[in-house]
Amino acid sequence: MKNLLVIILLFSAVLSACEKSSYTQEKKSSNSGDFPTSTNPEDYPTTCLTLDTTLIKQKRTDYHNKNLYVSSSLNTFGFCDWNGDPKSRGIPPYKGDVTESEAKAIIKEFVSKNSSETGMSNLENFDFLRSEKDSGYQGSILWYFRSQNQKVDNIEILNSSILFVLTNKGLTTCLGNWYPEVCVPDSFNFDQSKAKSTLIGQEVTYGSWSGVGTSKTITENDLNECDFTTLIKPVEYSDKIELRVCWKIYASRINYIFYVDVMTGELISKGSTIFY
Repeated sequence: MKNLLVIILLFSAVLSACEKSSYTQEKKSSNSGDFPTSTNPEDYPTTCLTLDTTLIKQKRTDYHNKNLYVSSSLNTFGFCDWNGDPKSRGIPPYKGDVTESEAKAIIKEFVSKNSSETGMSNLENFDFLRSEKDSGYQGSILWYFRSQNQKVDNIEILNSSILFVLTNKGLTTCLGNWYPEVCVPDSFNFDQSKAKSTLIGQEVTYGSWSGVGTSKTITENDLNECDFTTLIKPVEYSDKIELRVCWKIYASRINYIFYVDVMTGELISKGSTIFY
């Protein structure tokens, strides 16, 4: 049980440590319904809106009713999370050892029955990144599985891995989600060169363990050596999640990482890779 708490805390810490977006715009109003999304290029970016209060309460109740031992809940977007009303559901009775293949089958059955809550409508591309077995309370068997990040058109969505915890032969925790119907434009308005040029003149700050930072303005010379990766970055606000297709630009000369939207050219987030 100790390992369970450690893994969940680490998983939560990783998600919480994700860079907050510096991108701002007029927010769209909340809407009710299951994951209202925009999938046409002209409606980019794909956006998930928070659910109506009455609807999310009903979804949480339905979720717990069909998953008898799951103690985690759903967040305001209707995805698997601690948010909402976590339940103390007890643990499934011990019915012998559980093999890794049996545990995976249990998870896949759970996902198929909770496709909207996990965001997984198709299991063809679903796979596990890692797993760990341990003993739990009163001799129970614990399995921890973490899924790989979701990919759309072979582009990885950041922070989209899901943590599954099984106790004996029942799933007891599910944290995280994939996203349904993610739009990736056929062509980008900003290629690598154009995206890099948007960084010239930006202010960056180098952190230090003492808390005193050093700032500088980016020059063209600072960007002579850059590595580019195409990624999808979920940008979360209080009432929506925007799935931004970005160039992840690593500027090795200044040890900085930038995320630049491939369609708008806006700097979504940035961060230093070193501390002094």
